[in-house]
Amino acid sequence: MPFLRANQTHQADLVGPCYLKGPVRFYSLNVIDTATVRCGVYPASSKASQPLIDGFWDIWKRLGMPNNLQVDNAPSFFGSRKHPRGMGSLIRLCLNHDIEPWFIPKAEPWRNGMIEQFNDRYQKMFLQKKIMHTGEELQAGSLAFEQRHNSKYRFSRLKGKTPLKTLSEIWGVTTMYNFYHALLVKIESSPSRKLCFFI
Repeated sequence: MPFLRANQTHQADLVGPCYLKGPVRFYSLNVIDTATVRCGVYPASSKASQPLIDGFWDIWKRLGMPNNLQVDNAPSFFGSRKHPRGMGSLIRLCLNHDIEPWFIPKAEPWRNGMIEQFNDRYQKMFLQKKIMHTGEELQAGSLAFEQRHNSKYRFSRLKGKTPLKTLSEIWGVTTMYNFYHALLVKIESSPSRKLCFFI
């Protein structure tokens, strides 16, 4: 699995169902950039394909689009068990944007080791610590946790640096600004963004 450059490879997983202090049930789409350990978090109303596609777009606006996306074999990612040879919405989304989807073997979660470690961190540092009652509080809290993780947490694999500090050293401030500006223009103007939602 290549992870030498920022956004070369993302690992993604779906956590849930999770519950707030009340009747609100949700799933969390979690994404990790394997080179910089930046995370993206998106609370989805269900594990159906449409909320997940919305989630990937939302996260890619902040992280950038990867060259490769590695996920497990959950039906939410690959499509329908009834039609295993068909392409699900996520596969079509990836292929429409030159992203190579990778599916790890069944029952081998360690192959997605970085996102599995992040899921544990997400549970301990966010879900078990924050008291939330509404979807609005969950959305705001998820973004706050993502920002805190990327700007405050330090990791040994990054030589004690934060994910955003690592990214800034790789690209430089000017390159980062130009990248995010170009990314937002690409995503907002992409015709396949709307088309892939309904495939």
